[in-house]
Amino acid sequence: MHIRRNINLLIQRSNYQIVKVYDKNTPVCLPPEAFLEDQVLQQRISPGRKHAWLIAAPKSGSTWLSALLEKLLGWRVLMLSGGMGGRREQEPDFRQILRFPSENIFSRHQHCRASESTVDFINRFRIKPIIQVRNIFDTIISFRDHCLREDCRFPMAYIDREFLGFGEEKQYQFIIEMVLPWYFNFYASWFQAEGLAAGPPLFVQYGDLLQDPRATLRKILDYLGESRPPAAIELTLEQVKGMDTRKNQAVAGRGNCLLNERHKARIREMRQFYSHIDFSRIGL
Repeated sequence: MHIRRNINLLIQRSNYQIVKVYDKNTPVCLPPEAFLEDQVLQQRISPGRKHAWLIAAPKSGSTWLSALLEKLLGWRVLMLSGGMGGRREQEPDFRQILRFPSENIFSRHQHCRASESTVDFINRFRIKPIIQVRNIFDTIISFRDHCLREDCRFPMAYIDREFLGFGEEKQYQFIIEMVLPWYFNFYASWFQAEGLAAGPPLFVQYGDLLQDPRATLRKILDYLGESRPPAAIELTLEQVKGMDTRKNQAVAGRGNCLLNERHKARIREMRQFYSHIDFSRIGL
């Protein structure tokens, strides 16, 4: 009795906490800082839990696909960004993973490149990444629309109110020169994604989603090892139809019409630095 009381007193004085690791029956004593260790986080997560994470380039229709998957899967929704937004790079906040350690999770769209720490995070917690991309020429048009109608704050490049005073051609030039390098970084990092234990991620193209959303959703379900009846897919599409998913015009081919030949040539010129990467998914 005295020994147990002394141990409890020691724990209180040192800020140690008693926690139960998910796959062990015996509680263990850990200091608060240990909760940030990847190994401790990993041990507290159910080994049978599924986790799907939609990772997207900005203005690729990811808000729409997030809404569809949230309804269709019916899993617990967990944002991995921890409330990050604006100009801050959207790396995942590892601590978020502890909020629902035993439930299937769907994480909504996040603009995040395949850094070493992010790949390690995916491997440790057996996350299935879904990478959403879009025709790069159409992306530029949609990105400009977003800046004019909503907000200019992105982590891809520093954009302030002076951008709004540029002429249309100069705005496109700014996006191509200042923002587009991030898109190449994003796509190339996930295309190669070295070290992913479960193999290559699933790429989803916005044009395919627009053309045949049913086929795209079935493709994602297969990737996740899930099945849903056709009626569930139809119901999901109907439910999301009336939601605000931040679509601009949802039209393919605008970039080819609105960008001039000099703009298009500059974009293709940037692509030449990655001759070993297949950019056909983004129209290059």
